[in-house]
Amino acid sequence: MSDFELAPKALLDLEGIIGETADRRGAAAAYELEGRLIEGCERLTETPGMGHLRQDLTSRPQLFYLVQPFFIVYVRGTDPLRIVAIVHSARNLRRLLKGR
Repeated sequence: MSDFELAPKALLDLEGIIGETADRRGAAAAYELEGRLIEGCERLTETPGMGHLRQDLTSRPQLFYLVQPFFIVYVRGTDPLRIVAIVHSARNLRRLLKGR
């Protein structure tokens, strides 16, 4: 596996995170955070299976990988690797993941 794709809602998650970070902390902080999150997605393509299932949050076979303080939620075994969400760990994850 050599690539990943962001589901449409995951792309919206990422854009929202970066936009909010730029507004609150500036463009440099937003750029650095975006790099860390993309690097986390790329790391998952190299070592699929990183992270853990969270059956308390979803019954789907989605794995949660932490890039502090955000979870990258993905489906292992897809090609390209499918990222379904990028969400702050303090958010209501169960509600945010419904339908993803």
